[in-house]
Amino acid sequence: LAALMRLDGKAGLPFVARWLEVETPAVAEGAALAIGESRAPGAFDRLRGAWERAMGDGERRRSLLVPIALVRDEASFAFLMEVIESGDPRTAEAAAAAALQIHEADAPHRRRIDAARRARR
Repeated sequence: LAALMRLDGKAGLPFVARWLEVETPAVAEGAALAIGESRAPGAFDRLRGAWERAMGDGERRRSLLVPIALVRDEASFAFLMEVIESGDPRTAEAAAAAALQIHEADAPHRRRIDAARRARR
């Protein structure tokens, strides 16, 4: 799936996104990572859609946080900040960890993440 996204992310996105819905967690996570790493147009929208459909499945939602962070655009960062600020404690901390992992070298983003974590405490 990652190779397909590297070859042509725009054309491959609809096909790879179908794998987000499979019952096998490792396959769904692999598809999510391939989409996030691609940073293809529409990648965040597909991942956010998977997030919405996973309502009530905290584990599946948490597995989408690193792929969402990998998109590295303002919409995905704003989404992570929203989860950090208002998500359930376990998911909020996972969102902070995902965001810090991807944005650790970006001082302004790191400060915003740290401030949101402090505000929750």
